[in-house]
Amino acid sequence: MHASTQPSIPINGRFSTLVIKISIPTSPAWAHDVVLNATVAWNLAQLWQNSADPVYTFVEANDGSATAKVSYQMPTAYAGIAVGWTNYNFEPNSRTSIKATQTYLDPSVFNEGQVNNLTARQLAFWLATHELGRVLGLGSILGSHDIMDPMASPARLDAPMLSTLDLYAVHVLASGSAPAFVTLPDNLQNQMVDARTFLGHGQPPTPVPEFNGYYGLIATICTMGALLTKRRKK
Repeated sequence: MHASTQPSIPINGRFSTLVIKISIPTSPAWAHDVVLNATVAWNLAQLWQNSADPVYTFVEANDGSATAKVSYQMPTAYAGIAVGWTNYNFEPNSRTSIKATQTYLDPSVFNEGQVNNLTARQLAFWLATHELGRVLGLGSILGSHDIMDPMASPARLDAPMLSTLDLYAVHVLASGSAPAFVTLPDNLQNQMVDARTFLGHGQPPTPVPEFNGYYGLIATICTMGALLTKRRKK
């Protein structure tokens, strides 16, 4: 066997249920909608990557039944080191089966005063999408523009790029496995797609091929047929 040169991502755990009920604060309304959009992006991106396979689906539930909760308050312990944080509550006697999560998002960003601040709203979507990746069980990818890189840029204003690796890893988790790491199969090229693309109306996403750790300037054009074609697994 040869050592794979494909990228890997660490795994924090997995939900056993494919429907993840999420509680999102309703105020401020703009912040609620940003987080809700991040759930939509993850839902649709998984379908794009694995249309015929198990996927996780975020469903908003503010009736007390949510297993994933979002707060716009940052505990003192995290305030000086993070602008987003997700804690896991694991099932008894398990370090991989996630029972519930609590996500904290920076109140200096997610507040009513930022409603007309386009930069803050862009940052908010990046942060929400990143932390929802944490909720899904994904760890950190360092040294790339991947949404799961916690240090994507000093101002966190990079485009919120989901990768083939991210989506493949979530597919592995949804299918029932929770390895320490997920490595992209040799027959899959790691590509990037802007998470905001999945919020468009009828436009197919355009992944950007990754070349030696850098992202190509020329995007790969995807047809609708390609979107509906199940990607072959190793």
